[in-house]
Amino acid sequence: MKILSFFFLTLMAITLLDAGARASAFSLGRIQTVSSDGSLDVIRNPAILASHRENNGVGFIVLAAPFHEHRYGYDAYRSSWLTSFRARDRRYTAGGIRLSYIKKISGGAIGFALDTDNAQGAEYYRYAKTYTSLNAADQNIFTMKGSNLTVSPRLVISLGKMVAGNHAVGAQLSLGYTQAGDRYLFSSLLNSTVDQRHHADKKTDGMNAEASLGYSYRDALSQAGIMVRSGRFLLKRTKIHYTHAEFTSSLFFAGSVSEPQHLKYDRGLSIVAGGYRKLTSFVAVALRIPGDVVLFLMLKINRRS
Repeated sequence: MKILSFFFLTLMAITLLDAGARASAFSLGRIQTVSSDGSLDVIRNPAILASHRENNGVGFIVLAAPFHEHRYGYDAYRSSWLTSFRARDRRYTAGGIRLSYIKKISGGAIGFALDTDNAQGAEYYRYAKTYTSLNAADQNIFTMKGSNLTVSPRLVISLGKMVAGNHAVGAQLSLGYTQAGDRYLFSSLLNSTVDQRHHADKKTDGMNAEASLGYSYRDALSQAGIMVRSGRFLLKRTKIHYTHAEFTSSLFFAGSVSEPQHLKYDRGLSIVAGGYRKLTSFVAVALRIPGDVVLFLMLKINRRS
């Protein structure tokens, strides 16, 4: 077991609308253990839910994402050969959306949320590469195209309860699904005639689960919290379909291969702590202390399908 810890100190001067207001957790660098984002606290420290006063609450947040396009190429001439290379790739991230619902219960609150397991949401990447060579006798064109898409929605269930005075505890369960698809196509043309063609389609999907425990202390001027995550267990499988054709030699075949379904502990134990202190009516200080306990462990539990 190896423990990797690092500390981030975030100091923010906050202009408040009134003396009782607090900065949102989102404005404090998406701090996880203190302050509040309303019903979106379902996906943060579950102990914070105990301080909610509304009987019911619904919330959502939409995060925008960047688009990237890259084009490049070159031309070269050597002896009797003229060669050129052209490439283009596009990357999209669909952004993220978070939906949540919270309900007040005796001594605390319970909540449900839908979001993605990564901040970027769905990710899509597409590329194309073309290589051309030409001389007095032959013209060869090689084309490679591909794309991959990754989505990872999850359901989060949180419960927070007051235990004594200003102290609260909470529990959280996260259940997720991940799917990654990767497509590849290679084709070769000789003198404007298709010579070879190869296609592969890879699909990986899996179910994952993670549990968390939280603690929170809160009074009129300050707040402190800690959250311990169990790490993520992932059950996944991979399958590849492929086709191959060589037209000049009349060689054709197709098939599929798959890996056995297996269970992995792919995300280690982590501990996140934080504090919030109101200094004046207009200034507050927030502290975030995240740490990861990295376990070099692979659960070699395979189940063949």
